[in-house]
Amino acid sequence: MIKRGTPYAVGWTLTFVLGIALHAWFAKEKILNMFSEAIWDNLIEELNPFAIFSTSHTWYIWLLSGLSSITFISVIKYSISRYLKHKKEKTL
Repeated sequence: MIKRGTPYAVGWTLTFVLGIALHAWFAKEKILNMFSEAIWDNLIEELNPFAIFSTSHTWYIWLLSGLSSITFISVIKYSISRYLKHKKEKTL
């Protein structure tokens, strides 16, 4: 239920673009090959979450995955606390 809507799509797109940019920075001479490989890997990983363990990723993919998860959890916590504060103010 959480993985839908505009915020999820924007977050996924930003994570995808940042992943491609980081990969391009570290592998400048293989940009065309990298682009098609990155798209394919991301599609496979979105369809099958366990595929990340079977592909050859480098450290920054794991870092990007962790940071995007932490950001997602922080946004949810902030939204919930803001909602509860608003609800409390409404009842007073």
